[in-house]
Amino acid sequence: MATTAILWHRACSILKIGQSKRAAGWPDALNIEQLSTLHYPSDASMAEALLSLMAADIEAGSLPACGFEHVPGDEDYRQLIARFGATSQGPAIRSRDIPMVSRDAYRDWPARPDLPEDSPLHGWIAATPAPEAQREATNGKQPPARQILPRKPTKRNHAWTEVILATIDAFEAEHGFSPTAREAWARLANTRPDGWNYVYRQDRNDCLMAGEKLPLDQATFEQRFRRLFQAKRSR
Repeated sequence: MATTAILWHRACSILKIGQSKRAAGWPDALNIEQLSTLHYPSDASMAEALLSLMAADIEAGSLPACGFEHVPGDEDYRQLIARFGATSQGPAIRSRDIPMVSRDAYRDWPARPDLPEDSPLHGWIAATPAPEAQREATNGKQPPARQILPRKPTKRNHAWTEVILATIDAFEAEHGFSPTAREAWARLANTRPDGWNYVYRQDRNDCLMAGEKLPLDQATFEQRFRRLFQAKRSR
């Protein structure tokens, strides 16, 4: 049987994810285009149908989205149109915000079709056991409740510190407990405060940028995030 790790690397090959972004393993959420492609890697028509079904159920509220992934266009659209002797008043780059769905939401989605044998999503769903399996593995004992953790005194004198603290505050207000570094980064990347943009870089890690400020990538974010707390944080 294929392991969750090898299925993740197969998923990366299907999605054309570079080697530098594979070390973290399966993410907690995928966008619906990735999900449809990985669910039906050998059947484009079924993948398209699944994408349409997910979009409809997200709009109807029966499949909860956990955010959006901002995908910028690959090329200046107006320059592309100009090649054909036409002009356009459209945006310079056609970007999209694609709904993200968490592992738990996708696993428990009532309308989710059965996974074909060749789907790498077997590894994604198996990466974290279902709640019933978790309870059985711990002899019915519930894991310790997550709490809001104390932070170190910090001056909000840097754009990075400001945006990280704002992200933590928003997460704690919504969930009632402190996020992990990865949860905080995912929230920041999906919600993006005014003036911050998500930048995809082929030669380096993706990052967030605000005007002329230094880019903030995930590794730097997680380092600064952990310094803010008095207690040791999990990744």
